[in-house]
Amino acid sequence: MIKAIALGKRKPGTSFEAFVEYYKTRHSKLGEKVMKRAGASRYIRHYVVPAVSGLHEEAAESDFDVVTEFWFPDMASFQECFAIAGGEMRDEFAEDEARFADRSAIRLFLQVEEDESDLS
Repeated sequence: MIKAIALGKRKPGTSFEAFVEYYKTRHSKLGEKVMKRAGASRYIRHYVVPAVSGLHEEAAESDFDVVTEFWFPDMASFQECFAIAGGEMRDEFAEDEARFADRSAIRLFLQVEEDESDLS
């Protein structure tokens, strides 16, 4: 199993709610299209909800608004996915991301290993 993670940030002036709505209804559809073609096994988005601290009424600003997981059964599907996203669909992804995300803040980690604790 191969796993990659991306961290994303909303574009300045975009509310957290608008960012999540756009990602859920528009941008993730592009991701699904590529992931299905490449034979990926999972595509998960974790939205980082702004937290209100005990000292301030306002929600604290986070460095990132979404943590996205991309899971692949093998290296071939992993490579196929990123070849499609960085090749024939590169411009489409870039144009779509520019509508709601701060492209300069995106961080991509291309191979992540999990180490889960047994809490039983």
